[in-house]
Amino acid sequence: RQAAGDRGQPDRADDFPLRSSVIVPIEVHGAVLGALVLSTEGDRELDDDDLDLAVEVAHRAALALENARAFQQEHQIAE
Repeated sequence: RQAAGDRGQPDRADDFPLRSSVIVPIEVHGAVLGALVLSTEGDRELDDDDLDLAVEVAHRAALALENARAFQQEHQIAE
């Protein structure tokens, strides 16, 4: 929560001692809507299994966003 409140203060990144990270785009029809970021600290490093999981989660998030948009569009048409 605090990290979100500190946007625009890049020096705050030093407060998060990250060891390993994976960044995966959340895409719908070729448009990037956001990114999924997984990070670790301490001795844990992310591996190929973690990357596979991140890709799957990002894909599911994209499907959920696409469905929400379609529902919103249908709702607006119905109104």
